[in-house]
Amino acid sequence: MSEKLLVYKVVMAGDAAVGKTSLIKRHVDHTFTKEYLTTVGIQVSVKEYRVEDFLVKAMIWDIAGQQTFDKVHSLYFKDSDAGIFVYDITRRDTFKNIKLWYKKLQTNSPGALAILCANKKDLEWKREVGFDEGQRLAKQIKAKFFIETSALTGEGVDDLFEMLLEVLLLEKERAVEL
Repeated sequence: MSEKLLVYKVVMAGDAAVGKTSLIKRHVDHTFTKEYLTTVGIQVSVKEYRVEDFLVKAMIWDIAGQQTFDKVHSLYFKDSDAGIFVYDITRRDTFKNIKLWYKKLQTNSPGALAILCANKKDLEWKREVGFDEGQRLAKQIKAKFFIETSALTGEGVDDLFEMLLEVLLLEKERAVEL
């Protein structure tokens, strides 16, 4: 019996300080740091999963959200299988910019799957963007699903990545015999 290897490139995109790095660290390393660390350029994390006779490797590209990196974003989006678009529920401007991030993915990786993630659910008392608004935006960008998460508490974080894995396996299987 041979094992099949599946490798997926997933870009995590959104404005600065929405919690992209924290979501990745919570899922991949099971850690959370309260201090804000700016991502410079990109940071790539790898998470392995075993699903039946598949070894699945998700290459998660954490893309810097600052406008100063705008010119190189197209390089990071190229050949992606999926994009997770993250906004902060307490900052409406980060929500409004999701369509710009989505356009970068579609321009550089036509056919890549889109996922919409509303982060910082633990700050409900500061919420500026409602759940229903997130659902509507997910439909507009044809996201495969919409989820609210909290990197701080861990709520929804593993669900985000597990649901992404399911969608990728169903829609983007690229198996190679080992």
